[in-house]
Amino acid sequence: MRLGIGGGAFGVRGGISTRGVGVGVGPFSAGTSWRGGGGGGGGYVAWVILAGVFLLIVAWPYLLGTYIAVQCGAWNPSTGRFVVGWIFEVVYIAALVGWFLTARAKNARRAAQDANRLASLQASGAVYETKSGNSVVYRHGTCTTNHRSADAAARCTKSDHEKSLVPVHTSSDTENPGEQGPRAHRAAIT
Repeated sequence: MRLGIGGGAFGVRGGISTRGVGVGVGPFSAGTSWRGGGGGGGGYVAWVILAGVFLLIVAWPYLLGTYIAVQCGAWNPSTGRFVVGWIFEVVYIAALVGWFLTARAKNARRAAQDANRLASLQASGAVYETKSGNSVVYRHGTCTTNHRSADAAARCTKSDHEKSLVPVHTSSDTENPGEQGPRAHRAAIT
């Protein structure tokens, strides 16, 4: 599947996709593949363009800071311009790190709350809804049987201890005792 982005302005157009990179001006255009291929080193051009885009994404706060410093009266190659650019860059990196750490802590807190909620549901013995693969199933307490409806889960009287004592048998088990049929490994759905 081909994915990409492109655009143009003032007669210049360009794009990058999962297949390669291309640029054009008027009726002329040039492109290269990510595979590199026969000759010419087209793959290297694509990697250089990708590295340039990456550097632009990382360095935009520094470039913005230097532009603002020059607009406010700093000389173009000056220490003031350099310091303002790096202040913008450090604030940008600190904001990214802070956002990452906050999101990570929020996800960990949410996972702990979900685990506590599930543990309290299991301890209460109440019927609750959960997912098994792509299906929505119902369980109660610590019962590991997947029930098709909440009523079936409420009527279930088995506990985990009772189920672990009852072996799972299929018709293929009685014919070939050494072989277990595919049904022995499926989750029971009542």
